[in-house]
Amino acid sequence: MTVPGGKTSRFLTIPHRSNGNIQYYGVDITPDAAGLGSTAVEIRGNNANCRSSYPLAQRCYQILPATPQSATVRFWYLNSESGGQSVSQMRPYRWNSSAWEVTTAAPAPRGTVGVYEWVEAVGVNTTGEFALADSQPGFVATDFLYLPYVDR
Repeated sequence: MTVPGGKTSRFLTIPHRSNGNIQYYGVDITPDAAGLGSTAVEIRGNNANCRSSYPLAQRCYQILPATPQSATVRFWYLNSESGGQSVSQMRPYRWNSSAWEVTTAAPAPRGTVGVYEWVEAVGVNTTGEFALADSQPGFVATDFLYLPYVDR
């Protein structure tokens, strides 16, 4: 999907076919100025750890724009996907190749629509993996070290 500058583009937001009410919310991206070009978004719902052994909200996000730009990104998740996290303290984090970093220093805007919650990252670099948590995610469990058994 092509994301133009200054306009909100909704990804994986699915309306009910008969009444038009939203059945599934995904990600909303509003670039600050220039567009992102062709952009792919992946959402992994009910995912227990999203690249971390630290408890996160159970929905992970991957955003891959042709032209990364600064944007406001609204991440939607079901209340049941909060993973024991405090909804009132939820913040978006972006994976920086070695750790999760908070996307905004200020408290993140948030809200509720029915059984869905949302939280926003304002002025964030739009490329990469994102996750939600109520505090800084910890240890990343993606690599393993195998040591040989030595019998002495």
